[in-house]
Amino acid sequence: MVGILNGILLTAPEMLAFRHKLKNPEENDCKELFECLYRCWSHQPICLISLCLLSKYYEHAAQLVPRLSEIDVSVDFLREIDRLVQLIESPILSCNLFIIY
Repeated sequence: MVGILNGILLTAPEMLAFRHKLKNPEENDCKELFECLYRCWSHQPICLISLCLLSKYYEHAAQLVPRLSEIDVSVDFLREIDRLVQLIESPILSCNLFIIY
């Protein structure tokens, strides 16, 4: 369920305004919303990383990445990683990630 909601959040044109609010949760009074989504998304690590990247919590996303080694590798897990890489390369997340380098 979280994977589907994450996909909708990151790709649906109808969610554009919502994504803009989440890009700066502290400035847009959306911190509680981010925290609520974080609690739900925490059950899907790849979705959680994408939420952190979208919300510009880059350091936290970087802290989560090494924890992925604790997860058993499966086809579904690899598909999730592939989707995340595709999203990072897309305009939705790529405009934010130039800061990481």
